[in-house]
Amino acid sequence: MAIMNQGKSLLARKKIIRYQYFHLVEIDKDDLRDSRYFLFPQALTRLGLFLIEARKREKSRNTSLPVLISVKNGEKAEYIVAGIIGPDSEYRDTDNRNDFGVQFESAAEKIGAHIEYHGFETHCMKIEDKSYGHFIESMIGGN
Repeated sequence: MAIMNQGKSLLARKKIIRYQYFHLVEIDKDDLRDSRYFLFPQALTRLGLFLIEARKREKSRNTSLPVLISVKNGEKAEYIVAGIIGPDSEYRDTDNRNDFGVQFESAAEKIGAHIEYHGFETHCMKIEDKSYGHFIESMIGGN
């Protein structure tokens, strides 16, 4: 229930920024009443999947862009970040490979971050506050 409520709230407040190859959702403690729940990669991933499906329904499309979603953990001075492509994302190459995941890994490597979870459609990690901006820039720039 918290995932649906928070997802609807983020959509209503237009907290999703569209870039060329993905949507970016940056969450701070003011965005979520229950932000402590979303400090766990699994919950953040579920929220991201909800947003992918909601955007897909909004646009009446069969495919969707990946979502890069992050929440700040102020107590630890870090961000929890999840990159999610969704089951029918248009961000796959001709071999059905997850190119968004490859870019996520490359951007993480550039800032020296350790990816904690690798999946077919999801990657999650923690990033220090000071490195977060560099990670996002690398994802947007694609280099």
